Amino acid sequence: MPIYAAGGDGQLAGLGTNCTKSDRAYINLGTAVVSGVWSQNYKISKYWRTEIAAHGEGYIFENVLLSGAILVNWFVDQFIQGDRKDKNFFNNLEKELNNIPIGSEGLILQPYTGGVMDPYWDSYARGIVAGLSISHTPFHMYRAILEGLTLDSVFRTQNIEKETGIHVKEYLAIGGGANSPAWVQMLADASGKNVLIADTVEASSLGAAMIAAYGAGWYGSIKESANKMSGKTRLIQPNPDNRSRYEDLISIYQNVYESNKSINKSLVEFTEKYKS
Repeated sequence: MPIYAAGGDGQLAGLGTNCTKSDRAYINLGTAVVSGVWSQNYKISKYWRTEIAAHGEGYIFENVLLSGAILVNWFVDQFIQGDRKDKNFFNNLEKELNNIPIGSEGLILQPYTGGVMDPYWDSYARGIVAGLSISHTPFHMYRAILEGLTLDSVFRTQNIEKETGIHVKEYLAIGGGANSPAWVQMLADASGKNVLIADTVEASSLGAAMIAAYGAGWYGSIKESANKMSGKTRLIQPNPDNRSRYEDLISIYQNVYESNKSINKSLVEFTEKYKS
């Protein structure tokens, strides 16, 4: 049986979503939130990690937000009654979420629960909840978590665009979080970009299969196999009425990390000092 070398999961996710041009970014709304943009030109930066593209042409500029769906699941397990394995559980949560306005009525969350990679590369970073009041409910917190994950993802893509001159026109979303209508609509509205939902959540496996198909001689190039084997997508368009609110919210969010950086470091050191 022939064996073909493929690539890392992030590189293969880019290929499996046919992100072989710079106008499309893949975003995996999974345990972590991982997104990437293809570039013809090599460049390194604190704003991303640079990988060789799986199809052998150009590079992938990849962002990694360590806390994604794992943060969502932790919160609902701890603070929301019900079984998240029930198919109606998250549907009911999203109904409640949709009754809460953008900005969660003054509640904002930084989802760095176990350190942060790009752009800060800070192992002391931790989650921050700001603006909490007794008027907030668990559903406000749930919305604030999704908004925090979304704002951070958009912020990271904007960093790539500013540093490289690349203009991303659309996201292609994969992973379990892509099944959340609220989350993907937030991503579209906050970024002002279309979001395509892939018909497969196993984009990395599909990317590996694309390389194997080329290796087996089924297609003349890896890019051809990506064009032929990539599945159908569903389009989510941004609501222009929401864009200005999210822009204001992103400008607030960008200040949260620096405003709390030293506090988080002190808390981590305090915990280590008195650990039994």
